[in-house]
Amino acid sequence: MSTSTALLDIADLSVGYGDIPVLRGISMHVESGEAVAIIGANGAGKTTLLRAISGLLRASSGQIRFAGGKISDLRADLIVNQGLVHCPEGRAILRRMSVRENLELGAYRLKEGATSADLDRIFELFPRLRERQSQLGGSLSGGEQQMLAIGRAMMAKPRMLLLDEPSLGLSPLMMKEVFRGLAQLKASGLTIILVEQNALAALKFSDRTYVLESGSIALQGASSSLISDPRVREAYLGSA
Repeated sequence: MSTSTALLDIADLSVGYGDIPVLRGISMHVESGEAVAIIGANGAGKTTLLRAISGLLRASSGQIRFAGGKISDLRADLIVNQGLVHCPEGRAILRRMSVRENLELGAYRLKEGATSADLDRIFELFPRLRERQSQLGGSLSGGEQQMLAIGRAMMAKPRMLLLDEPSLGLSPLMMKEVFRGLAQLKASGLTIILVEQNALAALKFSDRTYVLESGSIALQGASSSLISDPRVREAYLGSA
């Protein structure tokens, strides 16, 4: 059930690509300070949902409200200006720009631009980026590029961060480092929506979880409860 006090409130959202429907009647909410995970099989609509929230896809019906205002008809840049920032799957860093330049670009919407204090916060979050700040983005490892993508998103000072598959293609060691940084962001009170193919990591990280199946919400609840739900364990955690 949604609530009028939610930072993000989605009601009966349907989204598709052309005539092909992907999401059907999605209703969900995220409270300020929550970490909410979205899990599901490939093709369930997880990335489509994030793209609809951030304005990269237009909904065919339904409504999205952020901080009390309707955003489902807004352009993506205007949604970013409200403090809702999307860190996409694939990282999308600028490979021919340095680490520092990539980070500074993340603050483009802020009147003061990137400050040394902002950069220091990112370097404290991911110390590897401080060590490599003059290297080109394309020279970083996959895990370092993911840290850079998250750091660039954080330079925009989001009220809510949308994270799409941050562990995709990472080694277990790099995944651990990335989630260590995400845990710090969560502890700071940042509101996070996490789409993650590693269901166990997502459930351990988040407060609540929505399970998408074929474009609809099949299950939802406290992550601590869903992690022991037989349906979730059989479908996503590899055990009955």
